[in-house]
Amino acid sequence: MPLQNPRWSGHDRLPPPASSVAPRRASGRAVGGAILALHLLLAGAAGANAPAGAMPVDPPRAQPVAAAFKPADEFERLQFVGRAQPEVATVGLLRYVDTLPVDAPRRLEALMELGSEYVGLNRSDEVEQVAVRVDALAERVPLARPAAMLLRGQWMQTHGEVSKAERQIIEAQALLPATLPDWLRLRLLMNSAFV
Repeated sequence: MPLQNPRWSGHDRLPPPASSVAPRRASGRAVGGAILALHLLLAGAAGANAPAGAMPVDPPRAQPVAAAFKPADEFERLQFVGRAQPEVATVGLLRYVDTLPVDAPRRLEALMELGSEYVGLNRSDEVEQVAVRVDALAERVPLARPAAMLLRGQWMQTHGEVSKAERQIIEAQALLPATLPDWLRLRLLMNSAFV
């Protein structure tokens, strides 16, 4: 018997594996019918077809409730509010920043959050004002100058000035110390990823 090469078409071709045939060859009616049958089967098993007044097989269970977010402090609460209501959060962040001592590390973090909210709201003047406030902390807080550069880079990146934003981020990275607070490391990674 001569050795035959399997062909891709014709009566001598090899059948495709079963797993790849069904989805491609089934008609829309067949798939729709299978889904409807599965739906009716599952609804019947759940007690949907039970006569009126009869108890279903499994009583419906209450859906698990997600744990409510409980912020640890005012700053976390304002960050949470800022996700849905950035205008409200910016007013609260301005008040919060003014209550903090100038040397407090949380002040720089709050200013960066405020600047990011302004970037999201597309307010260039406010972003620059916050960056100037962050720069003013440079004598007391060593991370202030690179943080201001990151904020300006975020603004530039958001508004299509990618090469300028990249330059700001590279210069900020050069000024950063080896150990960074987690919030600043995360902000740096996010800004670098988008540029």
